[in-house]
Amino acid sequence: MRVLLSVELTDYEFSKIILHVLYRYGSNYLLLLYHAAAEN
Repeated sequence: MRVLLSVELTDYEFSKIILHVLYRYGSNYLLLLYHAAAEN
């Protein structure tokens, strides 16, 4: 994930972004992760 962003972030900043995405998209984001993992 960090590589895809192509931006150097501290662990704290990275965690804030992930938490924000999870907060906004919730279960939809988890479903996307699930399907992405299932395809690989």
